[in-house]
Amino acid sequence: MKIKKCKSLSAVVLAAAAVFTTSNVFANLLTDPGFEPPATLGGWLPPIADQWLAENAALSGVNSGVDPRNGIQMLQINPTSLIASQVAQQIEGPFTAGTVFTFEAWFNAPVGGTLGGVSFSGRDALSGAIVGGTFATGSITIDADPATWELISISGSLLADSAVIEAQVYYRNDTIVNTLGFVDDADLRIVPLPPALILLISGFTALLAMGRVSASRKG
Repeated sequence: MKIKKCKSLSAVVLAAAAVFTTSNVFANLLTDPGFEPPATLGGWLPPIADQWLAENAALSGVNSGVDPRNGIQMLQINPTSLIASQVAQQIEGPFTAGTVFTFEAWFNAPVGGTLGGVSFSGRDALSGAIVGGTFATGSITIDADPATWELISISGSLLADSAVIEAQVYYRNDTIVNTLGFVDDADLRIVPLPPALILLISGFTALLAMGRVSASRKG
């Protein structure tokens, strides 16, 4: 019975650790997060991993009194006929339910009152169905000063195991119909395991190892 309990505990510990052992734990998962050369934009379809895909957007230098927040380029989002004009990037996993992510991006516009936003979701495939729902969203109404960039930052736990994660930036179309919206310096990261939990898992792992040694000796 003790050996069975050890195996069960081992599964729990490994499952908890797996949530935080996705590759590039501390790195920005996005490709071309600052939209700098040689960044490119793809169309909304077909789905391509690790590239920004846009409904109606361009890569821009200084434009309408707005300077890139860093470097020489930024993302320019143009209006569409839909509710929002979206730009998204999909990253292939797999990713485990419960993994905590943070996603942030900086927004600016030539006029005040434009509404920009970010969202984050897990999917079952590239441009596939959302699994577990969109688990984190955020938006902001941009001020009237084109010299200031404004940050939107969200975080949340993945609601279901996902083959792909999608990070999206957007502007609501009715607020940019006569202007443009800009985005720069996007950042998507897995939140690292807290030190206290690392110690807890390490302790469990050590106990499991001792249990296996003891069981093998008795056998």
